[in-house]
Amino acid sequence: MIGEILLGIFGNTIYDLIKSSLKDSLIDRDEDLIGRIHSTIEEASKQFFLKYGDQFGEPDSSFLARQSNIETIVKSMFYGNNFELATALSSKGFDGAKEVDQEALFFFTSKLFDSMMKDFRLNKIITEKNHIQESKETSNKILELLNNLVQEKQNETNPKQENFDGWTIRDAFGNESQLIEGKQYFQKFPNGLEYSFMFKAGLIYVEILDLHGQKSYYELDINGNVKGTKFPYRLSEYKLILPEDQIVHKNVIQLANGFYREVIKLKWDKQADVVYNHNGELQQINLHGGWEVKHNERIIIPSF
Repeated sequence: MIGEILLGIFGNTIYDLIKSSLKDSLIDRDEDLIGRIHSTIEEASKQFFLKYGDQFGEPDSSFLARQSNIETIVKSMFYGNNFELATALSSKGFDGAKEVDQEALFFFTSKLFDSMMKDFRLNKIITEKNHIQESKETSNKILELLNNLVQEKQNETNPKQENFDGWTIRDAFGNESQLIEGKQYFQKFPNGLEYSFMFKAGLIYVEILDLHGQKSYYELDINGNVKGTKFPYRLSEYKLILPEDQIVHKNVIQLANGFYREVIKLKWDKQADVVYNHNGELQQINLHGGWEVKHNERIIIPSF
């Protein structure tokens, strides 16, 4: 039986489970991606059974035959799912198969990770996921950071000011001085993170140079609401998603070199003026009327 597993352990079963796991997502019809995930799971499974044989059941009765485990493996690759795969997988098989132990689980997940990182496309997805997670954690710390550097002087008559009168800022040595509106401040941390920030007319402007050398820019109000941001990824990586039932009028204008411009009017006074290159990738975008950018999914959608 062990020799036969090199011919393919699960056939199309795992492929179908992967496809089902991606149902209704933006990539549920991406046959190339599904095939790559399938190949890496097959490869890691072969390594697992070559090492452990049928100690924890055969392929169709082991923990790897459990649909929820395949779904967990797929979900672990993408943003929004930050967990340790080896501890998230169910260790139970079927038909009396012995429950797989933690050492064997870690062996399988390490082989799976190695296999995925050898695939250029899966490597890119996993690397970006890790970067996005780090960026999200960084953005959540912006106001916490600024609260440590800047102290708001509230008074009884105006408990929540709409400007920065009376605010103070601390330097690296703990010395306080009055905050100067319109002045750019800079802070560098031992781990390599760098922050440039400015307070002006009720808004906070922050630019972050992260550990990957990539810059993100934010504009927030005093309450922490984001008013503007410069995408941390190339605009060409994003997709503009427009529900057909919301489009009132769309005008397409052909430009040079295969570029084209779309001027779109949507219901409820929403407008989009976008330029695409010959590959249909975003090059310029101007939006009005309420939009939402989901950096983790690389999509731009109208907000309702």
